[in-house]
Amino acid sequence: MPDNDKDVYDEFMTSWLEYLNLFSTLTPVIPSLGMIQTYRKRMIEVGKELTLIYKAITKFNETLPKYDQQIFATWFEATRKAIEKCNRENITDKDAIKKIWIDTLEEEFTELFNSDEFGIVSSKLLNSENDMHRHIARIAEIYSRALNMPTRSEIDDIYGEVTKLKREVKKLSDKLKALEKAKVTTKN
Repeated sequence: MPDNDKDVYDEFMTSWLEYLNLFSTLTPVIPSLGMIQTYRKRMIEVGKELTLIYKAITKFNETLPKYDQQIFATWFEATRKAIEKCNRENITDKDAIKKIWIDTLEEEFTELFNSDEFGIVSSKLLNSENDMHRHIARIAEIYSRALNMPTRSEIDDIYGEVTKLKREVKKLSDKLKALEKAKVTTKN
């Protein structure tokens, strides 16, 4: 039995993903015609992606409090050190206090950003966010195909081909110019 709500949701989503995988393998066996078959396949794909988005959001939401805690703890510590320094040195000038506070924040946050722990937490946060975006892009591709619109991957392929063609045209143009130049110099 799961220990907490997160485990219950994870177990449910894993079961749902297994169900969708099973259902997608049974699709040819279950009779249906025309648009319903296409719609069912598309909904299975979308369901899988939505399940994976949920898992990515769960990872993101698990990591975000750790990230926030590190930022807030660093902010608090820098503020505490700045106040101590101002009190210890009996500084009352606004500009001097501001400079001390900025310098202290810079030191503390530089130390935080250079720490391995912060790097790991930031990396997990960015990875889960990238996972969410990747699955959302896949859903957009599924619907683009359904609407007979070009998908992102098709546009990327076309762009790659256009880039190759531009390079080839440039090479041919350079060769043509070189031949014309050689022709002009041989006439003279």
